Amino acid sequence: MKQSLKHYNTFAVDSYTSNLTIIHQLSDIQHFLQQGLFDPDNFLFLGAGSNMLFLDAVPDSVIAMRMEGISYQDTSNGDVIAKVAAGVNWHYFVRDSLSKGFHGLENLALIPGLVGAAPIQNIGAYGVEQCERFISLTAINLLTGVEKIFYKEECQFAYRDSMFKHSDGKHYLIIS
Repeated sequence: MKQSLKHYNTFAVDSYTSNLTIIHQLSDIQHFLQQGLFDPDNFLFLGAGSNMLFLDAVPDSVIAMRMEGISYQDTSNGDVIAKVAAGVNWHYFVRDSLSKGFHGLENLALIPGLVGAAPIQNIGAYGVEQCERFISLTAINLLTGVEKIFYKEECQFAYRDSMFKHSDGKHYLIIS
C-alpha cells in the first residue's frame, strides 16, 4: 500500500512511498530493523521536509524522525550542555535555550528543519555554524543496529557538509 508524504514536506507535494516509518522512540527503530525493511540502496531519511521537493520517484522506504525531548545539564565550568532529540524542531530548540538564558545559538534561529538534520548539513547563519556549538551526537547504524556516539572530530564537519552526507555515514540515523 502506498503512503502519502504530503504532510511530511513543506511544499505539501503528494508523493508516495511503499513504506513510511515514523520514529517516535528507540523501539520504533528496533521494530523497523527487525522487520528487515531497511534497504541501504533505496531509502530516504526525512526530517521536517523543509529542503525536499518530491518531483521524481520517492525511495521505497522513508524514515521520518519524530523523537522529541530536550534536557540541559550544567557543567563545572559554567557552560550548559543540551541533549536534544533528533525530531525536535531546530528553531524551537534555539528559542527554548534562549528562554532559559543559554546563549550561543541565536544566530542560528529561524533555520527550518529538525535538530537531527543540523549536523548532517552543518547548518549555519550569520557567521556561526552548528559545529562551533557541538560536542557529540548519538546515531544508530541501520546496517548493524548498533548505537554509536560521534564526537565533533569524527563528524568531519566542513562548510554545509559532514560525514553523514557521504557513503561511510549515510546509513546512520541520528537520534540525538
